[in-house]
Amino acid sequence: MLSDHQRPIRLLAIGGSVRATSRTLQAMRAILATAAAHGFDVEIVSVHELALPIYNDDIPLDAQPEALQRLIEQVAEADAYLICSPTYHGSMSGAIKNVLDSLYAGRGEPGSHFDGKPVGLASYGGPSAINAVNTLQTSIRSMRGSLVPTVVTVSRDAFDDAGTITDERTLARADAMLAEIATHVAMRRAHEAASVAV
Repeated sequence: MLSDHQRPIRLLAIGGSVRATSRTLQAMRAILATAAAHGFDVEIVSVHELALPIYNDDIPLDAQPEALQRLIEQVAEADAYLICSPTYHGSMSGAIKNVLDSLYAGRGEPGSHFDGKPVGLASYGGPSAINAVNTLQTSIRSMRGSLVPTVVTVSRDAFDDAGTITDERTLARADAMLAEIATHVAMRRAHEAASVAV
């Protein structure tokens, strides 16, 4: 049986747009290209596949869509997270914000928010893509996520005709962000193990 230090890191990646063919989702998959080398077991949640309605706080958790109930479970089970948003009007998309808002339905449930676990942020778009990351930071902090220092923005010209990211600086930043997440998880596990030993 693997010890806590040896088991893969469960990374929950949430991103994309409501479009069936999402460049943002494609960018997120490219960002995760070296995830296995860092010890991650990645689970990808597509905004398109979630298809969540606008969050309504009047609806109790057991009456919310099954996709949201499962997402809340996935958030609780994960060791770390990657959130990747398209850039709309110089900010994160409403669909990504709605996914984050919808997690509020699980309030009171263990691990329904990020609870100090590491979160990496990325965005796809033009020159204002960094603004999407900046607005994501505000939401993730309020959800008690621990943001890693490196963020990734993917520009439209970073892709080749086959849809692969070829920009070396973007790929290097993605790898650096994943390394930071892995280091954060290792430190968290070591701290938890030390606390149990005491």
